[in-house]
Amino acid sequence: MHYEEPKQNDSFELPEEWIAEAGLKSFKPESESFDVEPNKNYPVTEVLISDVLAPKRNPGVKGLDHARSVSILIAKDVLDSSRKRAEWSET
Repeated sequence: MHYEEPKQNDSFELPEEWIAEAGLKSFKPESESFDVEPNKNYPVTEVLISDVLAPKRNPGVKGLDHARSVSILIAKDVLDSSRKRAEWSET
């Protein structure tokens, strides 16, 4: 899957096989931002995901390799599922 980063004039490719391996082939975002919880210790500012810029990496910093990318995709899915289960149990 090809991703564009127009604000940074950049793009990258995430192989479909990696997305399938993480169990996210049918993933569709539910919103254009992440949910946030107010926290008195840390100020929170909501922004669109599309407004967040990727950090510039130094040469030699590990990029999107297979194992790292799939583990991040799985963790994101698990975290989202855990939040949904918590929301359901609160109702």
